Amino acid sequence: MLSICSLASAAYLVQPRMMADRPAKAVVEMPSVLKDWGCDEDLWGLVRSKQPLIKLAEEGNEAAARERIEMLRNSPSITGANAPMPAKLAELGMDESLWSSVRSKGGLIKLVEEGDEAAVKAKIAAISRAVAAEKERAPPTGGEAFELRKASRTARNSGAAQPLGEYKLEGSLPASLDAAAVASMMAKRVAAKKAKDFSVADLLQEELKGMGVQINDRARTYFAA
Repeated sequence: MLSICSLASAAYLVQPRMMADRPAKAVVEMPSVLKDWGCDEDLWGLVRSKQPLIKLAEEGNEAAARERIEMLRNSPSITGANAPMPAKLAELGMDESLWSSVRSKGGLIKLVEEGDEAAVKAKIAAISRAVAAEKERAPPTGGEAFELRKASRTARNSGAAQPLGEYKLEGSLPASLDAAAVASMMAKRVAAKKAKDFSVADLLQEELKGMGVQINDRARTYFAA
């Protein structure tokens, strides 16, 4: 009859073999149709919850899939909106100011983790050019134009809030943003607020903020940050 010590020893000897025989976690392949609907391998690799997208692909629900892909692409969890700058980027020529201007940080972080220095340097150069071009297009920050914008903001934020309804776009959004997708997210936020589902409304607001879209709830408008 085996003693308790013998049984324990046998269990200890068997356990490593059981762990070794355990199959590795399967890699979830991206349905090919999702690529046609706007998802790429980089984004797919960053998505933690893949099953909803797989289900939409199986159902052939292109509209819902495209909407979810766009939301994921601009989600802080994907873009890394609040992620600290990897030290390696500083070595390759990026500073904190430039890092703060990057909307999609997740992809850049992934390149650093993969050790692809050439791709990282090319990305940094492209971001620098984009920031320089944006500064050239930006309106002046002082003088009469600045005072007019300040007065406009003050007037816009004063008085009672407008009735909850459709939010209007003030000005224009950058070409890098899908205006239709932003408008759809704004409409969903209004619907969530009307249903008193404020957690969803707050989540959508954070998503929009991560995309560079600010909201004025008093005037019922939204605009590029």
